[in-house]
Amino acid sequence: NYLLREVVKYWFSSALDECGVASRTMVDFDAARAFAEEQLGQNVRARVAKRLGITQEEAEDLFKKRIERRVAANQSSGYSTGSWILGAAKVIEGTAAQKQDKDTKKDAKDDALERDVKRRLEEWMRQARRAGGQNQEQQQLQTEAEWWKDVDSTVRKFWLLSHYAETAGDYALTSAFTTNCPTCGGRGKISTASTQGNQVVQVPCPTCHETKFLRTIKFH
Repeated sequence: NYLLREVVKYWFSSALDECGVASRTMVDFDAARAFAEEQLGQNVRARVAKRLGITQEEAEDLFKKRIERRVAANQSSGYSTGSWILGAAKVIEGTAAQKQDKDTKKDAKDDALERDVKRRLEEWMRQARRAGGQNQEQQQLQTEAEWWKDVDSTVRKFWLLSHYAETAGDYALTSAFTTNCPTCGGRGKISTASTQGNQVVQVPCPTCHETKFLRTIKFH
């Protein structure tokens, strides 16, 4: 099992390195997300094969045997403040928060519709601010691209690693859990002064975008 253990070890370290490079060099979020879904796994195969002097096919075949041979190493990663990008349903998928959720379950179409409505709302807010409603700025929610630009490379790296682990098909998820959003405390909204300034209103949390939680995963 020595070679298999080496494959498992270098598979993860290669994935982490690839995510690190992408986090520092890829300025476009959509491109970075697509990289994690499609190209990252191929780069990992090439790295592992070169490191161990085997073919990419041999590396992949060995890696697929890690669970049945019981040499799979459990790893963890998280989406941090970019958890909202997944959508509310995905953030809590497979977690205790999902079991406790009393709201009506949404299917994939509902979740896509929710994101579309949110994007339209964000665009409306931008237009309102440009038209002179500067007090709307406190309600402005970041777009995915704006979030990517603002966060540091470490947050980007682990967002990409998490997305790769959940979508590329190389790793298997072993567990997932959530923590309350640090800004709103898991409420999804924050209190702020109204545009008139004479009353307090509830607005979407700028950190979690009303998804309430941050998602962390474990995988092998």
